[in-house]
Amino acid sequence: MSIDSPAKCPPMISYAQNFEDVILERLFHDVEQGFYVDIGACHPIHDSVTQHFYLRGWSGINIEPQPELFAEFERARPRDTNLNICIGRTAGRKTLFITADRGTSTLDYRLAERYQQNGRVERELEVNLLPLNDLWRQYVQQRRVDFLKIDVEGFEEEILASADFGLITPRLILIEAVQPQSQMPSHGAWEHLLVQHYSLCYRDGLNRFYVRKGDSLDTPEFCAPPNVFDTFVGYREHLAIEANRHLTEKAQAQQAVERIRTASRGQGRRPPRRSKCIQPFAQGIRHPVSSP
Repeated sequence: MSIDSPAKCPPMISYAQNFEDVILERLFHDVEQGFYVDIGACHPIHDSVTQHFYLRGWSGINIEPQPELFAEFERARPRDTNLNICIGRTAGRKTLFITADRGTSTLDYRLAERYQQNGRVERELEVNLLPLNDLWRQYVQQRRVDFLKIDVEGFEEEILASADFGLITPRLILIEAVQPQSQMPSHGAWEHLLVQHYSLCYRDGLNRFYVRKGDSLDTPEFCAPPNVFDTFVGYREHLAIEANRHLTEKAQAQQAVERIRTASRGQGRRPPRRSKCIQPFAQGIRHPVSSP
């Protein structure tokens, strides 16, 4: 079965790792200037759940403790509030174990010990912790948050325990729900912190999506995974398509030049004569350099 995209509707570009933004777009397609909070934002483009929405005119708060990645957000997301901190159960300081692989750094000591045994920890960095309640009070304030995304490599319980979800009310919460570097579910350790105010509405093998109880979000939109009817391409596929288009245009331009040259030769035209002023150089004649 072939599905043709409408001519006036280019496909959505999905930047997210597991097409999470496609699911979110179904729910928030009619929200023009929404607001998000991204904890463990990592990168403003690659594997980003929020980039699609930023390009649509949304804004939000990005939490990214690694200095190099935080600098990427400062450059790419001037409309957002970018914070070089971590979220934790209590305010204070904690060691972040930074790995060579983007997106796997952790505050979890047990996980860090395993990474150290495998030689994956590149360096350690002391970072500031801020409870989620304080983040809301200082930065979110009275804004309506459309979705909160959490991807923190084993530190989910600490973050959720720092929140009073009677006061913190994002319409949807999206949480990575497998143990790092595995497919083993991890939600059993923290889901109880959500169930009073949120209901599980979708899971994609990597994440679990929770909708605020009583919210008007159309949860039947979650009934199917991202598919051909969503009319989207992944970011990597998009880059490949653009590269191929560029090469095709370049080849077509070269072919056009060759056709012009061939037509000129067929009409018996002589190539343009060299200007007299450059003939000596073309003939390899050297002239002495005069003194000033």
